[in-house]
Amino acid sequence: GLQSLIPGGAGIAAWRNAIEDRRDGMAIQRKYFSEVSLPPFLSKREAVTDANGRFEMKEFGPDRIVALLLESPTIESQEICFVSGNKIDPISVPWYENAPELGTLHYFPNQSDCVAAPTRPIVGVVSDLDTGKPLSGFRVLGGTVGNPMHSVEATTDSEGRFRLTGVPIGKGQNLSILPPKDQPYIAVDRPFDLVQDDEPLTMNLQAPRGTWVEGKVVHQQTMKAVGATISYFVFEKNDGYQRIRKNGLNLHGDMSGVQTNADGRFRVAV
Repeated sequence: GLQSLIPGGAGIAAWRNAIEDRRDGMAIQRKYFSEVSLPPFLSKREAVTDANGRFEMKEFGPDRIVALLLESPTIESQEICFVSGNKIDPISVPWYENAPELGTLHYFPNQSDCVAAPTRPIVGVVSDLDTGKPLSGFRVLGGTVGNPMHSVEATTDSEGRFRLTGVPIGKGQNLSILPPKDQPYIAVDRPFDLVQDDEPLTMNLQAPRGTWVEGKVVHQQTMKAVGATISYFVFEKNDGYQRIRKNGLNLHGDMSGVQTNADGRFRVAV
């Protein structure tokens, strides 16, 4: 649970006005969290539901928003918020005002029942695109939820196997295959549709191996090391890129961004 004071001293009324003025859950949360000093006011707690699905979390003061991350092998990983103090009617707003398809944020009174959306487990093996060799230590990312962001992810075992739960049911989903930092593989995405079913969805994923490019960034005049971000761009007609696309993969959005270390050195897989 994330415990946040309602800022400005105006309490629940100010928060309700903000929600009514702008139906954008992320914008409102950013405003509130940015006005609260996180270390002293942000606390993390956990609770496990009983056989009837009930839970209790105590000692939250009045006029607070308690953001809970719901996780279970059988439900979609999602954030819901409870408002302590004055009783409110349930409120639902898009996470993003201009992109409602990206999800909804729900607010409930502090004594309330909520319905968790179902999920379908995803199982499979991550292997080398060329050799078929299973790859261990790779992260399979099914998205992020909440604010602060929480990754819905799994890590492959010694035989490249993974089991991922918490991904929302629906079309246009995406799995990201992210390599360990010490292996020269290219981060890629695999689009797919997740249809409700009692059985897990089997998805075997591939990761393309790249080549390390190493170097050092220095100031042109002083030749001293400087901090920098190294990125690269791939043209549509690139043979390696076309091979990735033919296998149903896309390049991961931030696959090329790496930071130089204290000595100005960098290493990036291309």
